[in-house]
Amino acid sequence: MNQVKPFKTQNLSLLFAPGFLIATFLLSGCASKPAVQYGTSKSTSTSGAGITSLRPYRETELSNGLKVLFLPDPTLPALSLGLLVRAGATTDPVGQAGLSNFVADLLDQGTQRRNANQISDQLGLIGASFRASVDYDYSYLAISGLSATSSELLSNFVELATEPAFPDAEIARVKKQTLASIERSLDNPRAVADLATLKALFGDHPYGRSVGGPMKEVAKLSKKNVIQHYLRYYRPNNSILVVVGKFNSEFENKVAAAFGSWTRRDIPQLALETPKVI
Repeated sequence: MNQVKPFKTQNLSLLFAPGFLIATFLLSGCASKPAVQYGTSKSTSTSGAGITSLRPYRETELSNGLKVLFLPDPTLPALSLGLLVRAGATTDPVGQAGLSNFVADLLDQGTQRRNANQISDQLGLIGASFRASVDYDYSYLAISGLSATSSELLSNFVELATEPAFPDAEIARVKKQTLASIERSLDNPRAVADLATLKALFGDHPYGRSVGGPMKEVAKLSKKNVIQHYLRYYRPNNSILVVVGKFNSEFENKVAAAFGSWTRRDIPQLALETPKVI
């Protein structure tokens, strides 16, 4: 049994996001890491050499295992935070294809403090945007806005990433939307051809199915499935946080403090057979 982690994405815009590029680079284990001290956490500093001309960035590992990458860019008054979680469609249990995608869609639909409307209103007031994307090997969450609202961006992002409530009403609503989207895709010749190609190439391997999953399996997803997946994989020691934009050292300390209380857990190791490509 060999663990396979090919780089593939259904959202090409992610490929050009600075934070995503750095996180992917670090996941590959290619970065050099001369150790330095940063606050009370383990820290490293790298130049980004070895791939495209990225700005210098600094990597810090918090005590809970969360890796944080800081990439300052003062050229614009903008700030983005991204969280790469090592969990995607390949982690969906048998009979629950589409679960990772379903969980990501629910993250901004209610937390332990606010409902979906309150979250949307608050993000709108500060001109911020939140998105969640899922692929075969990872989930990627991101929030972006003006650097003048850095504190609000951080507090909103921490809440959405670490305190989702998964309300019953929102689960039912999002499930209906997801099923409708899957049904519409069956009328799209390109989508049908893409799915048939994956199936022909990879067969029963997870890479042979769509990230969104088939209707019959998505329809059976329960709140228990959602909570189990979130608690199992959305952990600091299974994630990389990327901070890109205009910020100072004070904000770096705020980031470390805000995510430092996120509880780590042992992550199940997924062993995938090497796909037998035809």
